[in-house]
Amino acid sequence: MFIISDVGSFNIFLSELSLSIFEHFPDIELHIICSAEKTIDIPNLYSFNHLNIHFHYLVIPRSIRIKHELLVAWQIRRLVSEIKPDLVHAHFTTGIFPTILFRKMGIPYWGTFHGLGLNSSYGWKKGLFYFLENFCFQKLDKIFLLNQSDTDIVQTVYKSKVYKHESLGLGCNLGKFNPDKFSENTRNTLRQALGIQQQKVIAFTGRFVAFKGFHVVVKTFLQLVQSYPQQFKLLLIGGLDPVHSSGLSTSQWQYIEQHPDITITGFTSKVEEYLSISDYFVFPSKKEGIPVCVLEALAMGVPVIASDSRGNNEIIEHLNNGMLIPQSQDTEQEIKSIIQSIELLEKKTVLYQSLKTNALVNRSTYSRENFINESIIVYKNIFCESSKFQFH
Repeated sequence: MFIISDVGSFNIFLSELSLSIFEHFPDIELHIICSAEKTIDIPNLYSFNHLNIHFHYLVIPRSIRIKHELLVAWQIRRLVSEIKPDLVHAHFTTGIFPTILFRKMGIPYWGTFHGLGLNSSYGWKKGLFYFLENFCFQKLDKIFLLNQSDTDIVQTVYKSKVYKHESLGLGCNLGKFNPDKFSENTRNTLRQALGIQQQKVIAFTGRFVAFKGFHVVVKTFLQLVQSYPQQFKLLLIGGLDPVHSSGLSTSQWQYIEQHPDITITGFTSKVEEYLSISDYFVFPSKKEGIPVCVLEALAMGVPVIASDSRGNNEIIEHLNNGMLIPQSQDTEQEIKSIIQSIELLEKKTVLYQSLKTNALVNRSTYSRENFINESIIVYKNIFCESSKFQFH
């Protein structure tokens, strides 16, 4: 049984792993508990109609509301009691907490944290995440983590439970994110369709939320074009999140919607097409596990400018395959650092080309297949203890 916040997250993060599970364990029955909504609203990547997979839709809250948490926790407990899975594996703190709240004994419960909140939040939120995540750590049988920073914290107390993925997080689909698929002709056609002439293209992908630095990217661009008018275009590839703030006011949002040098694509399953015409990928996020969007940009050979925060700094090596800017609570300082990075790369074309080349050198390490293969081995170890499953 997989439990994850919503069907959109399952689609993006776990659908390929699920297909692989069926390839290796043909007799398996897979149950998915999630919300029916799609926070990242793109078409389903795969069809599961021919497989023994069952979706159970519950309204899993993405923000803490105690009454709602208790209700969904009891609904999850009831489904676990009815289905009697051999393993319950929940993802994200939002999926793990209600899953573990009323856990059923006799069944192993695993949890994968896609970036902890206790070491990336501030004020009362830090205290809340400290309580919630420590509660989960105590109750889980196995704790899966994606980056070394999170691992160092958790294993000081729960070392016997901790499993750090050797893969770069969940990786990305190298078949899709392949710069060789896009000819110069194809790129020129797309640039023309977007009204891009000789300008350099700056890209951001993902949810438009403040903790991912969305507002920093927008404000950086607006300052940049004041100094360098008509020299840059901004591609915002994604959309708003109803739960989390974008960091922009209503008037600021209305302004960028009308800005002639800003294109908002909405959520799309064709991110690779936009990255194929991008010159820079800017991602000043402070709260990541291992950011898939950064892996996608690197896999397309796009130089990345990112905050020197956990997750980002396990992928980006400063001045080798990208640039890291110092973490700061001062937005203006972040903006200044990003602009200085772009100015440096615009002047030093040899360095810029070096970043592009080096981004592709370790391309195989970005593959989602690494995460899938590692996960299958982990599942094999538990499933092969049961006579019910045949391993291929």
